[in-house]
Amino acid sequence: MSVFERDGKGQGRRQPGGSGADQLSELVGVLCEAAGESLGALAHLDVSRLHADELGSVVLALEGMRRSLDAAVGHALGALHEVKGTRSSGLATSKWLAREANLPQGVARRRLAVARTLEEHLRVVDDALSDGVIGWEHAAVFAEVVNDRNAEALAVVAPQLIDAAGRTAFARWAEDVRAVAQVLDPDGTHDPAGDLARNRLTLSPTDGFCLLRGELVGEHALFAREVIDAKADELRLRYQREQERFPDQPVPPRATLRALALVELLRQAHGVDPDTSRGPRTEAMVVVHPDHAPDDPATPPETQFTDEAVVTTVDGRRLPDDAAGLWGCASIWHTAALALSEHGVPIASTDAYQPPRSLRAAVERRDGGCTFPGCTAKVSWCDAHHVAPWPAGATELTNLVLLCRTHHRHVHTGGWRITLDPDGWTTWTSPGGTTRTGQRHHRQRHHRQRAGPD
Repeated sequence: MSVFERDGKGQGRRQPGGSGADQLSELVGVLCEAAGESLGALAHLDVSRLHADELGSVVLALEGMRRSLDAAVGHALGALHEVKGTRSSGLATSKWLAREANLPQGVARRRLAVARTLEEHLRVVDDALSDGVIGWEHAAVFAEVVNDRNAEALAVVAPQLIDAAGRTAFARWAEDVRAVAQVLDPDGTHDPAGDLARNRLTLSPTDGFCLLRGELVGEHALFAREVIDAKADELRLRYQREQERFPDQPVPPRATLRALALVELLRQAHGVDPDTSRGPRTEAMVVVHPDHAPDDPATPPETQFTDEAVVTTVDGRRLPDDAAGLWGCASIWHTAALALSEHGVPIASTDAYQPPRSLRAAVERRDGGCTFPGCTAKVSWCDAHHVAPWPAGATELTNLVLLCRTHHRHVHTGGWRITLDPDGWTTWTSPGGTTRTGQRHHRQRHHRQRAGPD
């Protein structure tokens, strides 16, 4: 029999522990009963007459209690699972909890998973939760990103991340923890294929309107936001000019401007012939953090654990390595590498990775379009891709090839490999290992002027 149960009226009552009861079980029973009675009484008090500052203190005090309670539940739930205490019911621990506590199975399963993960890998996080330093959702983020490969390293840096939780907005903090965990994982945790699958859009046409629901991630998210916002700015200026002439004409709110911008962009795209037009010129600003600057609050924390540059948007959102590499050498993106003062202020800029017009012309003349076998994309719709990634790979003719955006994405996110030989011919290898010779438009691979292996 358990040391503490609740009767049919929901009131706590201690149960005799029997011959197996010891001082610990008695203590647990007493504490549970006292806590249940205290919180039950507090829940029924009318606190509306308290002053605002007093109410705030109550809320924060209760939140601290909730954190300790979450830790206690996790400890007990993990121990129950270890001793297979629900075996007699014929249910797994999480299913038993869902049934007995009338919880959604997903919630019960997550509680058990977090408790077991903290117990196995991150005791320091469990201690912080018990002490009320962090909340359950903070602990769940740690449990989400830890694994056998990064557990030891993450446990070392966890105190630093726990400390940051108290002075960083939760969403930003969670993003920091995920980025640090990915850097500390030797195999990496980013799944480009998973990101690709998250891009989705549903259209629900009804009488008189169309409801759009969707999600964009990675490069698609940044590109869409930059292009739509740029067009929305154009529309806003147009409406403002109209308002100068007709003061009674309002300027639409930002959400409306974005909706109108999307339709305008679709209309423009529908009337464009890719074979007779140039690629888009819309720019997206990204920030490259080449090393760790501890005094700069904008520096991502994971830069201290890697020798690779970390790329973010201007507002600090991380870009996956594959997307950053794609933008870094894409002709329709303009990347500025900023030299910063000790306070993080830009003091100089360069875009040496981007080929000058003369070099771009040489690449276009050599390749004549996308070099992927069978692709018909023309030069104006191609990116100049660095075969050996910049800056380790130089911006020169022997390291650049033309790729359309689709096949450029193959290289950076699809697991394809591409090599460029001294004569300017590419070799493509698919994720499954199939190898094919690339193309140079209007030239044959076996042209007698070409020297070297087939």
